[in-house]
Amino acid sequence: MWSCEQVEEHSPQRGDLVVVDLIGKIESTGEVFVDTSAAGNKRSLAFVFGARPYAGGMCDGLDFVLQSMKVGGKRRVIVPPELGFGETGADLSSGGRIPSQATLEYIVQLQRVPIAPS
Repeated sequence: MWSCEQVEEHSPQRGDLVVVDLIGKIESTGEVFVDTSAAGNKRSLAFVFGARPYAGGMCDGLDFVLQSMKVGGKRRVIVPPELGFGETGADLSSGGRIPSQATLEYIVQLQRVPIAPS
């Protein structure tokens, strides 16, 4: 007998594993600091939603936007410094640096939201 499990597409909840495609750049210079869809890269970013510290160019502004998105949704987002990396900026694992008080521009697409383990 065939069995089909229906997976409900929902907005991310704290603790959900989420998978996103992300392009992030510094608005004033246009410098790209994260691009999961760049040629030769094509590695989506997977992380536990709401977990900190952030990694891979994630910040409070993206956390805020993702909680209202549905799977397949794509948005262009401008993140002010107070919801980005603020006065300290950030050193990224890729070797890049986000300067202090930088306004950030992201294009984010929510690929998957697996249901949190029980």
